Amino acid sequence: MQVQAVDTEQYLSSPGAIRALSEPLRSDVMASLAEAIGFLYLLAVPLVILALVLAIFIEERPLRTTIGDGDETGTAAADLAAASLH
Repeated sequence: MQVQAVDTEQYLSSPGAIRALSEPLRSDVMASLAEAIGFLYLLAVPLVILALVLAIFIEERPLRTTIGDGDETGTAAADLAAASLH
């Protein structure tokens, strides 16, 4: 029996192409895809949990209420606005 070359992109992008396969091959392709998706979830879940734990420990900082480098008089903002008009 001779094995033919197969374009895997065709099967990954088209469920209809998988349905058109003969039964033993269709079952094998679907099992392979299901196993690959399950493996990706097994990799992704611990990473998401780690990201959630790290996000919980991020220090909360209040938003700034001024513009500039601490210039409370607002002259820096006025200078910036005047410079953008010219």
